[in-house]
This record gives sequence, C-alpha cells and structure tokens, in this order.
Amino acid sequence: MTVMTTSIDTAPLTPEQIALVNPRIRLQPREQLALRAAFAESLPPGVEVFLYGSRVDRNAAGGDIDLLVHAPGIAVDGELALEARLRAALESRLGERRIDLLFTPTLGEDAKPFVRLAAHGAVRLFP
Repeated sequence: MTVMTTSIDTAPLTPEQIALVNPRIRLQPREQLALRAAFAESLPPGVEVFLYGSRVDRNAAGGDIDLLVHAPGIAVDGELALEARLRAALESRLGERRIDLLFTPTLGEDAKPFVRLAAHGAVRLFP
C-alpha cells in the first residue's frame, strides 16, 4: 500500500503565516497556507482564486473544497494546461482531496449564471 505524504508540516505558524489565515472560512490554517502555496507555484500573474460553497459557511459541515478560478485572457487549451498544473500542485500540497475547480474568463454581469452564483459570497484566497 502506498501512502501519499504532503508538504503540510506541524511546525508552529510564524506571524507572517498567521496574517495570511482567514478565520471566517472552514479550512484549517495549514490547509489555507498549502492552497496559497499551490496557487503561487502553478498560476500565472493575473489569475484570482476564490473559495465558494460550504467552506465559506461557518455553520455547514464537511464538504469538498470549491474553488472559482478567474483566469482572464486564457484560451480553452491554455485553461486545460492551467488546470492540470493547478491540480498537480494541489495534490502535491494537500494529498488526495475532493477539490472542484470552476474556471471562468470573466466575473460580474458577463459571467455565466452558475459563475455569478458561485461568486456571490465567495472569499478571495489568491492573490
């Protein structure tokens, strides 16, 4: 049996790390830091990532990690490559987790209805 290890460690958090943690969302501080590190290593400048769904509801329980990735100006083939890089970085940092990625080139009125729904109440994680 192969056991996957991740880069989430147990050392005490530094003041700089604590400043990056959002206490309003249902992700552990180390999970938040691991997500931010995965985004930083895999996403190009100009891409934003938002958490939406049950993880932004402090009264909910369980749930997967729903991420809205705003990637303006990236073509569909570039989006597929971007998704592959991001998924690899997320798995490297967090191990096997249920993570849903929703990519969109636009936010606001021009976005598809589901994107607008997901963006409502979403919390920016990156940058």
